[in-house]
Amino acid sequence: MDEESFYKNESIRVAKNFNKAKHKGFVDKNDLVSWFVDQLKENNCTCYYCKTSIHDIEKLIDAGKLKQRAIGNG
Repeated sequence: MDEESFYKNESIRVAKNFNKAKHKGFVDKNDLVSWFVDQLKENNCTCYYCKTSIHDIEKLIDAGKLKQRAIGNG
């Protein structure tokens, strides 16, 4: 997947998960998406905590080596 497609997919995913009560610091879902994509670009698409490439993490999930984090509804 090319870089722009990745950012587009992530934008859609983040917008879908926007919750006004949970994301109080953001005006709307577009504000959250903009911030999120900026963070991805700033961190070169690496995990903030472990600095592993997000693309490598996706490959590990696809290979069954990592479990995908469950998104809660609360």
